[in-house]
Amino acid sequence: MNKEDGVEELITQLKSLQIKQAELLERLERAREREDRKEVVDEEVKKTHVDELVPTEELAIGDKVRIRNPNPFQASRGTIIKIGASRVTIQTKTGTKILRAQKNVILEHKNE
Repeated sequence: MNKEDGVEELITQLKSLQIKQAELLERLERAREREDRKEVVDEEVKKTHVDELVPTEELAIGDKVRIRNPNPFQASRGTIIKIGASRVTIQTKTGTKILRAQKNVILEHKNE
C-alpha cells in the first residue's frame, strides 16, 4: 500500500503541475497580447508626435502669439521665450509663463 500511496501522490502532484503550467501559459499569452497592443500604441504615439513636431507655421523666439486654449483667468496672448521639441513656452505681459503644444499657439506677428 505504501507504493500505491506514493504513486497516487505523484499523480496528484503531476496534475497540480499541469494545472499550474496551463495557468502560466495563459498568463504568458495575455502578457504577449498586452505587449503587442503596447507596441501598436507606441507606434501610433510616435507617428502623432512626429506630426506635432511639424508646425503649420514656423515659430521663433520673440514672436507674438495667441493661445488657442487658455485656461480660465489666464492670458491669451504673449511672446515666445522658448521652443522645445513639442512644447512652446510663452511669457505674458504680466510675466506669467505658459506652456502649450505648438499646435495650440497661433502666430500673430512675426518679430523681424
